[in-house]
Amino acid sequence: AKVCLSIAVRYAATRLTVGPTGKSDTPILCYQLQNRALMPQLATTIALTFGLTKVKNAWAFQPEDGSDHLNVVRMCCAIKPFSSWHLGNVVTTARERCGGQGYLS
Repeated sequence: AKVCLSIAVRYAATRLTVGPTGKSDTPILCYQLQNRALMPQLATTIALTFGLTKVKNAWAFQPEDGSDHLNVVRMCCAIKPFSSWHLGNVVTTARERCGGQGYLS
């Protein structure tokens, strides 16, 4: 999701379209429709990154007696489908908002 959003945001920042002056001098990222599509996805990706880091650390540093293993497995089972669904949404949104050129950039 991070790579896909990185490509989409960079492409939207460099792709110029006709602006108020009548010339192609306005990046498509300046348009509210583009921002409303990409920025919530970016915020969710950042939040999921923090959550995944917490789960990875909880898995790596479990107590040796196994007292916390069930809670760690629950966290893994909760975050994995959510991050997978989010990835699907990000890829679809980025493709729709940037077109095929966003993948070729």
